[in-house]
Amino acid sequence: MSSSKKQISSDVRIEKILGKPEKLDYKSKSVLGSTSYFLKNFECVSQNWLLKENSKCAFQKYEFGLLLRAFYSNNLEVIPIKFGSIIKVTLIKGKETVNPSWYSPMTWLLKLGLPLRKARHFRLRASEYSIDQMTLIIQGKGYLLEMITGGWLFESQRDFFKPLFPIELFEEVHQNLSPR
Repeated sequence: MSSSKKQISSDVRIEKILGKPEKLDYKSKSVLGSTSYFLKNFECVSQNWLLKENSKCAFQKYEFGLLLRAFYSNNLEVIPIKFGSIIKVTLIKGKETVNPSWYSPMTWLLKLGLPLRKARHFRLRASEYSIDQMTLIIQGKGYLLEMITGGWLFESQRDFFKPLFPIELFEEVHQNLSPR
């Protein structure tokens, strides 16, 4: 925590809205923050948030919501989002392309029954497995955030967001797997 007065007043304001930040629990191995995303679409009706397209964003867990940190051109925007203001969270997995060669370890591991999620790490060439970017859409009362990141991070981000929201608010979308 920075000792500057601006940082301290900002932290106090955030804690009034979202409560205390989640603490690291070594036993449960829970994640405190998300991976970084790039903001692709931002629509806001009532708030005066100054988010720019292609801002690099990350989420941090708090007691009563999420803190969105958006970086763009050495400027930091900190936006508190209460869980009660979120209407829907949609996580869209990118389209997977699987085309392993017959001599690839990935092929043999898949034939032995290893899940694709683990076998994809044993490819010989980059063309044997690829996944398109993942999209995160957060709809709230008066705002819409649409962000993208690498598709390889889908499972970890699902594990981060899914426990935060009731089943009716969280949607997970898988695009079709396509062989080449």
